[in-house]
Amino acid sequence: MGKARQKYFYAVMVAIPLLFFLAALIAYSTLDVLKYKKKIDLRIEGDWPLAGDRKIGFTATKNSSTFRRHVHSSLSYHLFVDHRGARVNTSGQQTPTRIGLMTVGGSFSWGHGMENEQTFTEILRRKLGVPVANFAYGSYGTVQALQLLERNADLQPKVIVYGFITAHLKRNLFPCAPSYAPFCLSVAYMDFDESSNPYIHAPLDEYNPEFGQKFFEQVIYDSFGVEDVIWGLRVWLAKLEKRYLRFKYKHVLKQLGDKASHSKSMRSLISQMKQAAQRIGATLIVVHIPYLDRGNTNVPPSELTDALNPDIMFIDMAPVVTQYYEIPANPLLRFERDGHPNALAHELIADVIHKAIKERGIL
Repeated sequence: MGKARQKYFYAVMVAIPLLFFLAALIAYSTLDVLKYKKKIDLRIEGDWPLAGDRKIGFTATKNSSTFRRHVHSSLSYHLFVDHRGARVNTSGQQTPTRIGLMTVGGSFSWGHGMENEQTFTEILRRKLGVPVANFAYGSYGTVQALQLLERNADLQPKVIVYGFITAHLKRNLFPCAPSYAPFCLSVAYMDFDESSNPYIHAPLDEYNPEFGQKFFEQVIYDSFGVEDVIWGLRVWLAKLEKRYLRFKYKHVLKQLGDKASHSKSMRSLISQMKQAAQRIGATLIVVHIPYLDRGNTNVPPSELTDALNPDIMFIDMAPVVTQYYEIPANPLLRFERDGHPNALAHELIADVIHKAIKERGIL
C-alpha cells in the first residue's frame, strides 16, 4: 500500500467513528430538546419577564407587561411590574414613594399562577388600607429577599414580610436558581470564607435575557426545526458546564447537605434582614409557609427557628393549614401538580398576618 493510500485509509478510519460520534451526539441532544419542548408548558406573551442584574443575578423586568399561560393546566395570569421591579395590578401602575408594607421572598409570596389582586400582599393592602410593594419573585431565596429589601429600603415600610419556604435553605447555598430552562440561572448565594464565616457571593454570571427569550421562542414555542438541533447542542454543552460547576464548586455541593451550613447562612441572612428593618424603623415578620397539600404539612425547620429572636415577629402557618384541613370538604391549598398556594391559601395567609399586625398595633 502506497503512502498516499495509507494516509487516506487512516484518515477514513479516524473519520468514521468521529462521524458516528457526532451523529449520536446530535441525535441525543435533539431528543433532549424534544423532551424540554414537551415538558415546559409555559407560554409568555408581551415583555420578557426577566432582566440581568450584576448584584442579584436576575430581577423582574422593570416597567414590563407580560401574560403567562400554562398549557397543561389551562392556567393564565398577567404579570405587571413597575419601575422598581415590584409586582403591581395594572400596566403602568407605580409603587408610591412611601409604603406601609413590603413583601420579599420566592414564588409562594410573589403569587405564581394568579393575578396580583389575589396575592396576600394585595389582600393586606385592602385590609390595612396602606400602600404595599411586592418584591418577591419566582426562584428567589433568602439571599434575594435580603438584597431586594436593602435595595428598596428608601420606601420606608413599617412592616416587612418575608415568606419563607423550606426550599430556601438549599437555594441560599447554590449558585444556580431553579429554572424552566436547562441552563444555569445564576444568582447571588451564601458562601464561606477561610474562617468559615458566611458571606454573600456574587453571581457567577449575569442573566442574559436575549438568550433566555430565544430559547423559549425557538425551542418551546415553535414547531420542530433546525434551531432545535442547534439548541440541542447548546443544552448538551450546558450540561457539561453544570458538571464543571459541580467539580469546581464541589465545596458548595458539600454545604448543600450540611445542616450546619444551612444554619450559619440562615442566621447571617435573618440577622441582616432584621438590621435592615431596624435601620428604617420597620417590623420584620417571617412567615413560614409549609407544604400545602393535605396531610403533608411540615413544621418549620430548626435552621430557620434557631435564627429568629424576640425582635422578629414569627408566624408559622403550619398549625393554621393543619386546622384548615380538619374539615374534609375544604379544597386543597395548591394547584394541580403544583405545590404553590392558590387564592384560598393567600387569603388564609393574609388573614393571619393581618390579625398579628392588628394585635401588635404595628400599623
